[in-house]
Amino acid sequence: MLIKIFILFLFTTSLNSMVLDLKTAIQIGLMKNKEILISQEKLKSAEANLKIALASFFPTIEAKGTYTYLGVVPESEMKVMGYVPMPTPTDPFNHYHTLETMKLKMARENNYEASINLTQPIFMWGRLVNNYKFAKIQFEIEKENYKKTRLKVIKDIKNAFYSYLLSEKNAELMEESYNQLKENVKSAEANYKSGVITKYDFMALQIQLVNMEPSLVQAKSSVEIAKENLKNIIGLQTNDFSVIGEFKYEKIEYNFENLKEQVLNNNSDLKIFSLQKEAMEKLVSVNRSMNKPSLVSMFSYKYKYIPKNEKAFGESLPDSWNITLALTVPISELFPWSKTSYQIDQAKYNVEQIDLAYKNLIDFTILRLKQLFIEFNTQYSMIEGQKANVENAKETYKFRSQQYKRGLIRYTELIDSQVALTKAEINYLQTIFKYIMAKVGLDEIAGIENINEF
Repeated sequence: MLIKIFILFLFTTSLNSMVLDLKTAIQIGLMKNKEILISQEKLKSAEANLKIALASFFPTIEAKGTYTYLGVVPESEMKVMGYVPMPTPTDPFNHYHTLETMKLKMARENNYEASINLTQPIFMWGRLVNNYKFAKIQFEIEKENYKKTRLKVIKDIKNAFYSYLLSEKNAELMEESYNQLKENVKSAEANYKSGVITKYDFMALQIQLVNMEPSLVQAKSSVEIAKENLKNIIGLQTNDFSVIGEFKYEKIEYNFENLKEQVLNNNSDLKIFSLQKEAMEKLVSVNRSMNKPSLVSMFSYKYKYIPKNEKAFGESLPDSWNITLALTVPISELFPWSKTSYQIDQAKYNVEQIDLAYKNLIDFTILRLKQLFIEFNTQYSMIEGQKANVENAKETYKFRSQQYKRGLIRYTELIDSQVALTKAEINYLQTIFKYIMAKVGLDEIAGIENINEF
């Protein structure tokens, strides 16, 4: 799919103009839309937070190395007994003792030391497990938020795409009607000069032509605005593109109960609320474990480099190690008036609050589903009526044209039938647009990702 889009980009770029159908617009939008990109980053952040929670199960290892130079080395003086031999002919072992002062270094100038410390949680009364589960639920919430964002972007692109087609078609119909009226004014001017029609008939046509100009300008401006809106939603940086598409519609029979079940199972808002409720319940468990004992093991190893020629007085062995088991009991948090106790109560209230909000959201979502369901069926029932109205308006305009040629009606009556035809065609297109948007709304609320035209 990405290769196809890439090829499309190369092809359209070579022609210096991009051609977008609905499916391509949605595929590009799902890659470049800013809401999608933001949601992707939030999902990555939640995934990283899940990995952080998982890392808390593993030991913490810290290595440290130090070098210390002593500018002044402390020394200690000691009196020691000296031995001086003084043999004589009669006594070769004769000697005498002296008392001498000796200086001893109490430390070294250069000191090198390295250590490694390892800390491993052994028993945390479920805190680490519950924190991990809480982070996992948050990750699932962001996944559902990402899905929700994709559904919203698809809906927005379809809305912008068909709004552009609708505004473009409206502008075409308005321009066609304006040009036709303009030709009629020229013809009426000749007839007025020939005395076929009155001055007032001619003036009435001129007034109607002038009155139509603002509507034509506004219709053309609406096309540019719709194109800009489509560009922004897709995430394009250029206006050099054209749109191809048409107003297609198909009759789809929905069973409301089946649709309702699908919404209750797949609706993103309901899933997110359900996960948030689960997260709050997990938070209660986390708070409950805060006043429970915890057991942690710690291992430490230290090595001191001692050069052979720099030994100091009272020097110990170059390396040492120890293992510690630390049991922590938060006694103050065991009382009913403790901070932990109130945090547990607060978490319980939050669960009850979100439970009520979840039930309220279900009611609201079903109500919204009913509105879309009624709108969908209503607009379809109106399509056939509007289609028939267009055909009637065409027949009326054709009949009025024939009457005008025979001189049976005035210009104004012919123009009235022309305006009625234009309005009927616009109403027909608007009805199809509303029908399509109702279908898009049903897809979104049911959690269906549909990138096709219908």
